[in-house]
Amino acid sequence: MDELTREFLIESQEGLDRMERCLTDLETRPQDAELLGEIFRSVHTIKGTTGFLGFKRLEKLAHSGENLLGLLRDGKLSADQNLITGLLHLLDGLRSILKSIETVEGEGEGDDSALIAQLEQLQAPSAGSCRGSSASGRSDSSACARTTSGAAAPADTGSNASRRGTSAAAGAGSGEGAQSDADGCWQRG
Repeated sequence: MDELTREFLIESQEGLDRMERCLTDLETRPQDAELLGEIFRSVHTIKGTTGFLGFKRLEKLAHSGENLLGLLRDGKLSADQNLITGLLHLLDGLRSILKSIETVEGEGEGDDSALIAQLEQLQAPSAGSCRGSSASGRSDSSACARTTSGAAAPADTGSNASRRGTSAAAGAGSGEGAQSDADGCWQRG
């Protein structure tokens, strides 16, 4: 394995570790822009580098996750339990491909279509979770006018989505502005 790929794997795993901690924090702080930005950056960095290294399967999955995270970061979706579970499935899928690259120096022949369909379905908010509003303060139905694919979520086989717990963020400061907590997630002081 070349040095560039080895470095990519290390940085990607570190980013996914941060993403996992931030997703746990997101359950209690679903509107936290810094948390959402940190999660987005983790996936965005993987996606950007995969194209350069030629990992097309990883790039496709990361791109699908980045699209969902972009909507969440831009306030077009709410971080509810279904969305967080979907992001944990994304985390598992990305880790699985990275592990394959590490062990066999290739992405493997896995099929990510069900996970990608789940992530795309989550991009279509239900009427209750639509966050767009018109100037009059009413819900903007145009922000919710998307169709869903109806694809089933992938089976949970002991993934992060089933074994995660909640934890309070450690090391939160009381100063002004945003700072990184002990887990590497950003929060307002």
